[in-house]
Amino acid sequence: MKALSSNGVGTNEIAKVRRDLGLAAEAGMDKTLHERSLKPLTRQQVRAILDRNAGALIRMGNLAAAAKCYETMIVINPTDGAAVFKYGICLKRLGKKEMSEQVLERAKELNK
Repeated sequence: MKALSSNGVGTNEIAKVRRDLGLAAEAGMDKTLHERSLKPLTRQQVRAILDRNAGALIRMGNLAAAAKCYETMIVINPTDGAAVFKYGICLKRLGKKEMSEQVLERAKELNK
């Protein structure tokens, strides 16, 4: 059985996000954000975090929140064919057939 935190999110998923953000226990989890000097994340790092979060949300059955992650990825980089494709699949699974078809067609164009 998967270990869950108090908010129901898998502890492994939380550990991955903390590691991505440089918030591992050895980095001083007891300190507030104001006490740490965090480096700004690059677009690639933000994309990787959003993609990982979207995958975790899909596994938990929260397709609407996963779609929001993919939307954010597309805002950051409108030519990210993989994000556009994954967004289209989320829309399809959410029952938004017409919109998903348009998005998936755009993904095809981007991935040529």
